[in-house]
Amino acid sequence: MTELLNQNQLAKRLNLTKGRISQLKSEGRLNSAQVTDPITKRVLFSLEKVLVALSISENSIKQNENEALLEDLDDEDQEEHDDDNLDERAAYDRSRAKKMRYTAELERLEYEKLKGNLISNEQVEKEAFECARRVREALTNMPDRLSSELAATSSEIEVHKILTNEINQVLEELSKQ
Repeated sequence: MTELLNQNQLAKRLNLTKGRISQLKSEGRLNSAQVTDPITKRVLFSLEKVLVALSISENSIKQNENEALLEDLDDEDQEEHDDDNLDERAAYDRSRAKKMRYTAELERLEYEKLKGNLISNEQVEKEAFECARRVREALTNMPDRLSSELAATSSEIEVHKILTNEINQVLEELSKQ
């Protein structure tokens, strides 16, 4: 589920000013990330869509700014500056976007854990072990309970019926635990 933020929360999350968010909004760069809350009628932003929109638009803006700066440099300096500056900025942008996605995922997992939708591996392993132990005990106790009854039965059909009933009873008891 995507995280929805108001303008102030978005500014804080992205380490931008509220004014910068307003500017991006008025320029239409956040249109694809806007959602209107049907109850409060407030405009909210999908963090995931904002990250995608800004990584595309911010990269294209930086590229345009870099092209303007490069026109002032001579050809030799231009090649050197182009390779170093664009590579550094692109690496920084990728790193920052990766960090934001990672942080958002950690916060989502923490939220799911608090909500009770997420449990630890240790807890799952403990429960699985306990379930398997109960099944093993129930099955190993069956011969003790049934041996005398089965020994007294001469009919194959009756033996089958007794075993089927006992297995169903054991399974029903296990499902209640």
